[in-house]
Amino acid sequence: MPFGLSTKRSASQDDDNWHRNVAATAGTAQPTDVEFPWTQLQKHTEIYVKKKGKLTPEQLDERLLALIEKHTAKEVAIAACAHAISSQNVRRLLTADLYVDPGSYFGLASYLQAIVAANHVKPEAASQSEANWAGELIAQSVSTVSEQTLGEQLWRIVTHLTNGVTADSLLRNHITTLARTVCQDFAALLETLRLDNRWVDAHEAAGWLSAISARSLNPSNAGFGPFPLLDSHFSTWRAWVAWRPDLKRLRFLEEAAINRRDPLRDLLALDGPDFTSNGQATLGDGLISQDSGLTPNALDWGNIHIELKGGITNEARGIIDRLSSAIDAACSGSRDFTALLAHLCVGKTISHEVLQILEGVYFITEPLVTVVLNLYTRPHQESATQIAGIGQLLSALNNIRTHKLRESLAPYLVNSVTNYINQRQSRLRAQLEAARPWDGTERDLLIFGKQFQNAPWMLPVLDTSLRNYINFIINGPSLEVMEILQALRIYTQGASPLTANPLSSQIDAYCKAWLIPNCRVDDQSIILVNSLLNLWQRYPDGNRRDLALRIAQYPVPDPQLRCQRLAQIVALPEELVAAILTMLKDCTERLDTSFVNLVGFLASEPRPEIVGCWRMLLYRGFEKHGEQMVDQVLKTLSAETWLKWLHDIRSIFPDKMEWFSPPLLNPDLHAWSQHLAGYLPTLTRLEQAIGHGGWMQCLLKGPRSPDSDNLAQILRLMKETQGNQRQRAMEVIIARLKSSGCNAGEIEEALLIVSKTNPEGAEACVSLLKICRQGSPQFAEVLTGVLLQIPELEELDRSALKSLAGYCGLNLDANGDAAAESFEVAADYLDERFEELLAETQRLESLRLSLMAVDPNGVSRLLSKLKIEASSPFDDMLASLPSALTDVVERVADNEVELQFPIANLTKLQHLAIAVGDSQSFLVRLKFDQRKLPSEFCVHLSNDSKGLSNTHKHTPWILSKGRYPPVKQYCYGRPNRGAYQLSCILWRHLRNGFLSLEKTHAFIASHLADLARSCVVCGGGQVVLRRSTFCQNPTCKTVFWGVSCEILLQEIWHDPTVADLLLTMAHATALSGKMDLLPGCPTTNPTTVINMLARLPTIVELQRHLTSDISTYKVGFDLSRSLTSYSSELANMLIWACNSYRGFLTAATGQFRIPSFGVHQFLLANASPDLETAFAAHARAAQTTFNVLFHGTSLDRLHAILCQGLRVCSGTPLQRHGAAQGSGIYMADEPSVSWNFATTVSGSSSGWKNSCFRNPRVMLGCELAGAKPGGNSGIHVITDPTRLIVRYIFMMAPNASMPRAQDVRPAMQSVFISLRSGTA
Repeated sequence: MPFGLSTKRSASQDDDNWHRNVAATAGTAQPTDVEFPWTQLQKHTEIYVKKKGKLTPEQLDERLLALIEKHTAKEVAIAACAHAISSQNVRRLLTADLYVDPGSYFGLASYLQAIVAANHVKPEAASQSEANWAGELIAQSVSTVSEQTLGEQLWRIVTHLTNGVTADSLLRNHITTLARTVCQDFAALLETLRLDNRWVDAHEAAGWLSAISARSLNPSNAGFGPFPLLDSHFSTWRAWVAWRPDLKRLRFLEEAAINRRDPLRDLLALDGPDFTSNGQATLGDGLISQDSGLTPNALDWGNIHIELKGGITNEARGIIDRLSSAIDAACSGSRDFTALLAHLCVGKTISHEVLQILEGVYFITEPLVTVVLNLYTRPHQESATQIAGIGQLLSALNNIRTHKLRESLAPYLVNSVTNYINQRQSRLRAQLEAARPWDGTERDLLIFGKQFQNAPWMLPVLDTSLRNYINFIINGPSLEVMEILQALRIYTQGASPLTANPLSSQIDAYCKAWLIPNCRVDDQSIILVNSLLNLWQRYPDGNRRDLALRIAQYPVPDPQLRCQRLAQIVALPEELVAAILTMLKDCTERLDTSFVNLVGFLASEPRPEIVGCWRMLLYRGFEKHGEQMVDQVLKTLSAETWLKWLHDIRSIFPDKMEWFSPPLLNPDLHAWSQHLAGYLPTLTRLEQAIGHGGWMQCLLKGPRSPDSDNLAQILRLMKETQGNQRQRAMEVIIARLKSSGCNAGEIEEALLIVSKTNPEGAEACVSLLKICRQGSPQFAEVLTGVLLQIPELEELDRSALKSLAGYCGLNLDANGDAAAESFEVAADYLDERFEELLAETQRLESLRLSLMAVDPNGVSRLLSKLKIEASSPFDDMLASLPSALTDVVERVADNEVELQFPIANLTKLQHLAIAVGDSQSFLVRLKFDQRKLPSEFCVHLSNDSKGLSNTHKHTPWILSKGRYPPVKQYCYGRPNRGAYQLSCILWRHLRNGFLSLEKTHAFIASHLADLARSCVVCGGGQVVLRRSTFCQNPTCKTVFWGVSCEILLQEIWHDPTVADLLLTMAHATALSGKMDLLPGCPTTNPTTVINMLARLPTIVELQRHLTSDISTYKVGFDLSRSLTSYSSELANMLIWACNSYRGFLTAATGQFRIPSFGVHQFLLANASPDLETAFAAHARAAQTTFNVLFHGTSLDRLHAILCQGLRVCSGTPLQRHGAAQGSGIYMADEPSVSWNFATTVSGSSSGWKNSCFRNPRVMLGCELAGAKPGGNSGIHVITDPTRLIVRYIFMMAPNASMPRAQDVRPAMQSVFISLRSGTA
């Protein structure tokens, strides 16, 4: 019966089972899947049918159709049932109840799968063709459409259409819609690729079309076949079918023109399909086929217009080929070539002439292509780049193969050249007439005009006036000349470039005559500028050029003299040029030298014409500088040179010696110089004795008035006393003569007095004059009284002294004594001089030490030569110490010093960490060799020498002893971690090279403050710790475990309860049998550990035993031998227990003790470096908060926790309790909560035999970096172990009560803060 008329009945259990089994078997599979379970599904239906008993075919169809109707996945239900339903009912089901309209997507996929399923199980109900189309439609619905897949889809559709589609096909409407959509999309795709000139992609997308032909597609239904489809919705398909391009060329054009497709779209289309309906391989071939070859005509397609003259065989092909070559060149060339091609060919007529222009472009460089393009597209552009390019283009167009390009460009070039030259000429004229600075316009004009030398073809094209101007430029001054003129003009304008001067105006006129038509310049300017140009071109000498410019501007009454001087500059010696130039520049600091040199050169010049030409310049200088010149020259010239110089001046100016002449030409000055010639030996002697000064200037210049004879008398007295005992005293006196001569009378009187003294009196006078010149007046007064008491002096000598004292302005009484207050001032003066001498002594000693450090042998030889006793290098080293170290560096023996390093500032925790007890300082002793280098050293605590006799000797470590630092105790004193680490630090420092005691002291002091930051062996950096340990390097661990046992087992002596706890941990773990919780333990047998510790005495007894053996055997002490009576393996066990966790555990006392947490509290001042580094990374983060949390554990886990920190054990064999709140470390705010998880170890009620701990429970106080996770339950699950660090271990009695968190948290937080900040 029909599906729609099925009778209603209630759902039975069998129906439900069938639906459930079918759904479970099919799962997500679809009928199109290869592994679809056809057989299993049909078995479910067969079972269902058997349960229903005997049914008629109609009843069976009704029941099964009802199942299909109610099943969610109709396609799966059909796959399971259709084989048992009649074909008519299955077909009716597909055509009616399940049918989906072509425009609807809802249920379409299920419907298509149902057709596939029906074809598979009931081929009579759905044909294979319908199943194929269903598969195609399914593939279409799930596939991603792309340029590559769209053509493939259309090809499959066309192929299917070839086989025909019947009118009653289930999917005819769907196929029609799909075929039309895909065909239209594919046509649109090809059109897009065509417009984008993506011909390679178009060829790949449309390649399959080449297989289409009338014979290959022969549909059974012509009205619904491939041809009607393509004709209706893809009208150009036949052009694409006929398309046979040169694929290699397509790829070339694709790559070369990837960013140039838009301007060349129509030209690149020549290699595309032939859309002219001629069916040719390409559009170009299609256009060629239109050429009749007889009459002129045009070929048009889009924006392509090709002109044919007619009567030429294969004319169209030739033009197309030439155009293709131009396209290739443009794509391979610059963008501007592409733009030029588009400008000439796109939308315009392409003719033989246009192609010749393009072919002419082949023969010019790419930059010039830009110029050509601009000429066509922007003919009025006159940028600097374009003008420079035009100049180059003119030369490039000389090539005969560019004649068509040349003819085409000629009008553009003439216009550009004319406009540019007119504009430059106007600009230059305005500049020159306004006397403004040149801006390069003249240079541009010259360069541009000269370029026509290489372009003779262009001159006939220009009009007559422009051609004449260009020829004038070509034959005019060179670019070098123009650059010289510009340099000359810049120089002449100097600091005021906007101010015109005669020379710059003459240069402007010269330039204007050459570069601006119809401008003239006077002959005088031409001669002057040509003279400058000639000198500039022949001589690169800067001084001569500078002088020439100054001479050209120097005012003269006769212009002919200026030209004469310019001509002579070439022949002048360099020294004379420099002298004249300096004089003209008026350089005050060198004025005297230039005048002196100029006079000397002119006096020695044998050519009168040169002297006559230049001497008036010298005269003008004398006039300008006057007395200033005389004074300046007198300061530099000796007496002999001065007299010769004046003689030279007289030879140059014999006709100018007049009273009204400049001072240097004054007759009185020259008469006095001739008088001085007789005293020249005396003057020379005085110069050698007391040097050149104001006194000599006074004598050489002469008396201030002709009537004064003081200077003549002074010269006479000095000449008469030459060689006698009074000469020195008189030299001291004459040195006080002032340059102005104002004290000449006083000097004469003093010389007369001294000239009458005996030798002793003359010497006393010299002493007095020296003191008056160098010391204070009061000291001179006191000294005068002393000198007057010299018994050898005669009365005449004393009178001379008193007269000189009065001359010097000293206040003495009638007896020649000074006032009382003068003695006080004199004493102060002597004290100041003593301090100065002492400071100078210290300076010289510092200089000696510095030189000794560089060249000790050389300095020693020099001191020996000077008969100065030299100190030893060791003394020098100590003497060079800064004052800050004098109290901490002591010389204890020859070549031995002891350095003190206080440690009183260390906290008690730091003292305990390095095991220094109550010592207040470290003492470092250094012994030096002959090279002043340390050879031996030892390190002690300040109290190591207590109880030792004075004769006890040191046994220092010898630096040359080996390649490693000391390991065992090498000198007296108890071994300790601090002294050992300091010995390693000092050994490395000295091995790297000793520089000074100061640097060594600073080095040790800096490392002493940071001992906990470095490896105890190698010194490598670690995170901030409270006690140093060995680093991850295995060598460091091996070395450290070989040091003295008092260092390795320092807890036994300095913190016995910690040693007890460390052994108790190992004992408890051994009792539990979990030896993997004791990593690195010397033995893996738990029984061995238990028995070993059972024989061990108390820690205090063990300390006494070891101390006794150490005292007895000293350097021969061996830890293993000492402990053999207890166990042969005990030594290794103790070393491992105390050092393996690499942290610092100490009994919590004083400020570190937490109230209400029992007797046995331990502070983990620092965990291992790895754990501290990980925790510090969180602590360094900004805004980090810190929290106090608690964790209960058991004693057997404690050693592993010390070594590795708290770890997440959830889901591992080590998990002891549940994980109700997930995986992580369970922490609590309240100690009482954690106390419930602090369990005892089975069998450890009495601990190891002599331990002080009895069946303890363990509570850990921890610090958490960052916010606490979870809510307000008080329990927090920490998933990141690096955020947690154990700080406290509380060993509590089993029945102990826990304090409240609010009572203990403040104290614990205070301790945590002090540990993080380093103040603990």
